[in-house]
Amino acid sequence: MEECATLNDLQKWERLVEEQSSLFRLTLTDNQTLRLRVDELERELSVWKLAFKAAEDEKCNLQKQMLKLEKNIGSLKDDNPLLLCLIDGDGNIFSQDLLASGHTGGRQAAMLLTKGLTDYMVDVDAGSSGRGQVWLTVYCNKTGLMDTLVNNGICSASEFEAFVLGFNSASPLFSIVDVGGGKEAADAKIKECLRVFTRFPQTSRVFFGGGHDNGYTSTLSTLENEGLLEKIVLLRGYKTLAAELQHFDLPHLDIGGVFMTKKLPSCYTHRRSTPPTGVSPQEHDRQRITPKNFLVGTQSPVISTSTQFCRYLDPSLPLNKQNPRPCTFFYLSACKQGDKCTYGHDYFLSADNYAELRANAKKSPCPTNLVLTAKVALLDTTAPEGLNAATGNKGNCNKWRIRFRPLSSLSLQPTTSMSYAEEREQNIARNKALLDGLGIDPLRPKREPKENLRKKVAVRKRKSLLPESDEIEEPPKKASRIVDDSNEPGGARRSSRLAGKTVDYKQEQDRGVPETITFKRSQKLKVGQVKSKRTYDPHMYGHIPDVEVGTWWATREDCSNASVHGPWVSGIAPGPNGAYSIALSGGYDDDVDEGYAFTFTGSGGRDLRGTKTAPKNLRTAPQSSDQTFEDRNNAALQRSVDTQKPVRVIRGFKGKARSKYAPSEGYRYDGLYLVKKAWIEKGLNKGSFLVCKFAFVRMPGQEDIPVNDGGSDDESDE
Repeated sequence: MEECATLNDLQKWERLVEEQSSLFRLTLTDNQTLRLRVDELERELSVWKLAFKAAEDEKCNLQKQMLKLEKNIGSLKDDNPLLLCLIDGDGNIFSQDLLASGHTGGRQAAMLLTKGLTDYMVDVDAGSSGRGQVWLTVYCNKTGLMDTLVNNGICSASEFEAFVLGFNSASPLFSIVDVGGGKEAADAKIKECLRVFTRFPQTSRVFFGGGHDNGYTSTLSTLENEGLLEKIVLLRGYKTLAAELQHFDLPHLDIGGVFMTKKLPSCYTHRRSTPPTGVSPQEHDRQRITPKNFLVGTQSPVISTSTQFCRYLDPSLPLNKQNPRPCTFFYLSACKQGDKCTYGHDYFLSADNYAELRANAKKSPCPTNLVLTAKVALLDTTAPEGLNAATGNKGNCNKWRIRFRPLSSLSLQPTTSMSYAEEREQNIARNKALLDGLGIDPLRPKREPKENLRKKVAVRKRKSLLPESDEIEEPPKKASRIVDDSNEPGGARRSSRLAGKTVDYKQEQDRGVPETITFKRSQKLKVGQVKSKRTYDPHMYGHIPDVEVGTWWATREDCSNASVHGPWVSGIAPGPNGAYSIALSGGYDDDVDEGYAFTFTGSGGRDLRGTKTAPKNLRTAPQSSDQTFEDRNNAALQRSVDTQKPVRVIRGFKGKARSKYAPSEGYRYDGLYLVKKAWIEKGLNKGSFLVCKFAFVRMPGQEDIPVNDGGSDDESDE
């Protein structure tokens, strides 16, 4: 029994030992597995720690960059905020008072807008006072807007052009942009500017002048979705706001006196007519009744009372391509068709347009062999070669749309035309009446001083290069040529100067290389040396210092050196605010010089290029085209009428045949004059071309002008 019990205990012990051993082995295996897992986790943890550290570093860098950008944005907002103003000029139209004031009105409109916008920003944000820049742009169809304003009697075309010029020159950031005649052209530009510039951080406010148009609703809705609508401020023009824009509840700004508060009517029956330059209001009213007598070249004839509007030419097309074309008979003669005429009677034509119209009439004679009637002759057309004037054919001219009659049935009345002398006398009488109307009698002295005659300068004879000697009375005779009797062929050719002499060519001195002509000319003026002897700049208004009224010079070059009149040839010295000076030297045949007032003809209209048969002559080229105020010199004198800047006047001896106030010789400074009037009229020339005319009046408080005695140049020299 004991043996059995001992055996059982041994078996239990062995079993327990085996279980313990397996447990130990399992524990060791699990322990090894766990250690491997722990190592793996530790490696993974170290990787995450590195990644976390890198992320923290990147976060710090981003925060630093963000702070820097926020500072920059803050500086942009605080130091240089931008106030953008976008105006639809076709809807927000400037007031009539500003438009009618021309250049001054444009500058005043810019000033009122600037003050209104800055005052609004001060009320909204007091910290932004004086730091914002105003960028204002008006988008409009300039031609269409000008037609609307002129046709409604708001202003004239010249006043509108002057207003635009004044507005654009008021500030570098102010401009009126012509978008052309396309439909919704201004809307497209304003919409794109709203989308782009509103997103800029430096844009503090956007003043939107387009509350009359529902077409901006989609753009404003987009800005509202992006949270940018708070930057928009509505600039009110019309009192009535577009229906679809009212629900945005935008803040608005109303600047009084800048824009019209009511829309212009689409239909009208009145058009204000302003007299052109050089025509009095009384004469203008008379010409409205009889438009065919209207002064050619200043403005087109006034439309008949049945016409309710006027149109402007398309500048990109010639006259014969306009739709409809201007009626040649209406503008150059008289059109019997009246309102039934298919050509245009309602254009505004300039002097250049009239010249083109006459040129087209000359180039387009009747294409059929028909006799030209008196009406066609008025157009200055020429009949084609081969015209059968003896018989004539009855028929219709399809080109001029005129019915012609045979020559036998024509009873042409001879046209009353004045001769050159008669027309000249008529022009002189008219110019004298014009000068008398300028009130020059108080300027005339009771007793006019006489001119001090000057001794004539004897002509200097060229000095002889030979030395002065009493023995030499005749020039040395040329030595006779010695004939060489030797008949040796190929002998050396001898000079008569060296005949009979033995020449030692080895002992001849080297005379050097001759200088070229261009080199000698370049050595005439040294570096820094000025050819002119001027002390003062001639580009100044008023008297030249140290030059008294009545100073006399022998030549125009001396006048230029004295800075009184700079050009040597031209009679006009133009400047930015008017002419600096002019020279009276002969002038045109119908000019009148009354001393203290005179008429002066402008420059231009001459073809100075010349031809092979007729070379150019800068002084006597015939008039071949119209003079215009677009010429640089004429434009300067026209500006003198507006600015009233004094003009220096010198008189030359060439005018003594027609005026007692011209000097007998040389050129004399006669003081300062004001240009009182500028106009265009038909010139005294073969082609009846237009010329620019100016009326000058002497300023008071200057020395009296001496008069010449009418003596001739045949006086004996003293």
